[in-house]
Amino acid sequence: MDSNPPLRKSIDPESLDPAFEIASLYSGLQISLATSLGGPITGLILVQKNFLELREFVKARHTLFFGSGLILAYYAALALLSFRFYGLSFLGYTILIPPLILESILLVFQRGKIRRFMAGGAARKPFSAAGKYVLFGLVAQGVLVFLAGAALPSMRGPKIKIGLLHHEVYYQDLAPAEVLHLAQRLELLGYLRGPDRIHLKLQKWKTGARLFFPVERAAADDLETLAYYSALIRELNVLEGRKFRGCFADDPYRLRDTLCFGEAGATLLIPIWNNLLPDSKAVLAKVEAETDFFIALFSEAEAKAKPHVTWERIPTIYGFAGNGVGTANYNAIEDALVHSYGNRENAELAIRILGNAFHGIKPTEEKSVYRLYLEILRQVRKNLELMKADS
Repeated sequence: MDSNPPLRKSIDPESLDPAFEIASLYSGLQISLATSLGGPITGLILVQKNFLELREFVKARHTLFFGSGLILAYYAALALLSFRFYGLSFLGYTILIPPLILESILLVFQRGKIRRFMAGGAARKPFSAAGKYVLFGLVAQGVLVFLAGAALPSMRGPKIKIGLLHHEVYYQDLAPAEVLHLAQRLELLGYLRGPDRIHLKLQKWKTGARLFFPVERAAADDLETLAYYSALIRELNVLEGRKFRGCFADDPYRLRDTLCFGEAGATLLIPIWNNLLPDSKAVLAKVEAETDFFIALFSEAEAKAKPHVTWERIPTIYGFAGNGVGTANYNAIEDALVHSYGNRENAELAIRILGNAFHGIKPTEEKSVYRLYLEILRQVRKNLELMKADS
């Protein structure tokens, strides 16, 4: 019989057989540096090499199998859910998160063991030995980024041109006739009537479509911009009788970073778009919500020193405020405002409520037009509170 002892699955420096030697290991610092240079696949390979050197073959297989699966799953999720990500660039997600995954694996399974073995005499591998793995990792990282990026919404594919400026409307999974119809609807709603050429993307979504509006990154966080595009999508939903979803994109051709809005839009916008108003108290609450929105809008405009705020294009009851709300012409109420309040009776009641809230307000002299608006709106808000208390 063979008298040699069975091979251990794992070893410790204190229990080393004199005939068993560990040639060399990659240190934790070397693995972290190689991961930064070559991506998470490089780090996984070096961790696996260390486990093989330590004769921990099961852990070596598990590291490569589960680590690779985890990173592949991450890139797949990034591609599938990319339209919901905003803030960090796509490159930021590919560079920052996967190395953290690898670092967690290293920290849990190996870093302490590497230190103990090196303290027990194990040599450190030269960093040059990791060069081929860094190169392989870079190639693998590039392939993953390309595959994930290919699934992101982009301005690739077929397109139609509309209007005198030849606005370009790209589309995906939609019939050209439907794209032309929706583009004409947007033109009717005023979106494609501006002086500048516009690039737009339409993508099939449920019974309607997802619309990608290219805007500057800073504008995507702007309350005025969000309110305008939310109103545009809402009016399109009403006009078409089906659901659409709007998205911002900070690149007019690649659409790499997107932020979709809709039912889960800004908190301030949710009560504004609510048109289920069963009684007068609900109408009063909606007028209060619109007042809160405009207080936030002009506060933001003041803080950003915006030269102009086109608040008139947002369909709210305050469209009457600049034209003498106390003597409003009820026949001039627009259909969009009627729909916003559920019916014409509610819209007329809202105008009367706002007229009473404006009664007796005498603003002081202000240097900024936004501060003047804010002073008036805050007094209106107080009067609305008094009206609610009386009711």
